[in-house]
Amino acid sequence: MRYAILLFLTIPSQAATLSISPPVIYDCTGSVGKATIRWKDASGPVQLLVGPAKAVFTGFGGTSGSAETGTWVSEGLEFRLVNPKGDVEANLVARVQCNTTSASANGLVSESFFPLETGNQWMYRFDSRIGTAAYITWTVVGQQVIGGRRYAQIATTSGNTTSAEVFIREEGGMLYRINGTVNNSMEELYLNPGAASHAPFRNALGSYPDAAYQTVQVPLNRETRVFIRGVGLARSRNDSLTGSSGGFVSSMELVDFRLGSGPRVEGPITPRIAVSIESAILDVTGRLLTNCALPCYFAACGLGGGVPDPPGTYKPCARTRIDAAAEGDFQVELSLKGRDGIEVFHLTALNSSGDTTRFIQLPLYVEGNQPLSAGVYALTAKMSRGQNELGTANMPMEIR
Repeated sequence: MRYAILLFLTIPSQAATLSISPPVIYDCTGSVGKATIRWKDASGPVQLLVGPAKAVFTGFGGTSGSAETGTWVSEGLEFRLVNPKGDVEANLVARVQCNTTSASANGLVSESFFPLETGNQWMYRFDSRIGTAAYITWTVVGQQVIGGRRYAQIATTSGNTTSAEVFIREEGGMLYRINGTVNNSMEELYLNPGAASHAPFRNALGSYPDAAYQTVQVPLNRETRVFIRGVGLARSRNDSLTGSSGGFVSSMELVDFRLGSGPRVEGPITPRIAVSIESAILDVTGRLLTNCALPCYFAACGLGGGVPDPPGTYKPCARTRIDAAAEGDFQVELSLKGRDGIEVFHLTALNSSGDTTRFIQLPLYVEGNQPLSAGVYALTAKMSRGQNELGTANMPMEIR
């Protein structure tokens, strides 16, 4: 039997926000460029309106999401995030600077080539001779005085493991790094922007007008580095210069970052979905699950719209969570099948977008308020766009 129930979302505790990436558009065609608009924490379904004519840019979508513009964003163009009542929950004005020869930091607040405030974080893809596509995170965890100088203390983590710490300081626009340990430290010049070559930089995170490119070569090793003004280290590569065993050693490529309280800057969202339930083993017989039966709360409860269940009715339900993310709108489906492959529950939730978390109470009963039979079941969440499947997540569960 199929059921259709509403999805209940957590109520946002803060006002809606609207952001544009990149913060300042320098990559232009004529006098216009393109960007990605992101929103989060809206009160409910919202849509984007553009310009003084309030042209509809998106249909009504989820409380969080994103949309990519075409190449039509001009300087001063206003975006409004509105709810079905027409109330504006957030707005922003685009900044577009075309043909700029001396732009600063792509709209970011720092002019530094490596902003070192506590809390700043960068994630890199790390490739080496012994493995590819590992990911490491640099996080400024504090400030420390070493040898009378103040350094940013940067923790290097991979997964849940902190493998090393890096100490970097800035003085007069130049960056210095400790080479060695705190107790036996040797400081080296990490970047001199005045001695580096400068050019724009572009990767999956956006286009940036000013990056410093440098090559540091010592006996038997060469390292090339790229620092983006206002962002930090964007790319590095180490090569060995030792003859037959020479060549590539390791590299780092920036894949996302967050500076201060600003939004996390990341590349296009890869579609992903996950499903989980409050317990892999659900005790229906012992009545240890939430009872989703509707009781009669008052004498004339039948007049309240809902039809109450008879006293003593037990409708077992289990809290289920779906986490899904993709660029643009997508559809989420949830189904529960028994070992025999027969579907006992199916739910389709439309108009999801961006990065979405949904909670539902999964009914573990069939027509006639009969609890599901004991056995092993398969819980499946699927996301799709039109006829194209974007991802699937499966989880086995047992009913006792």
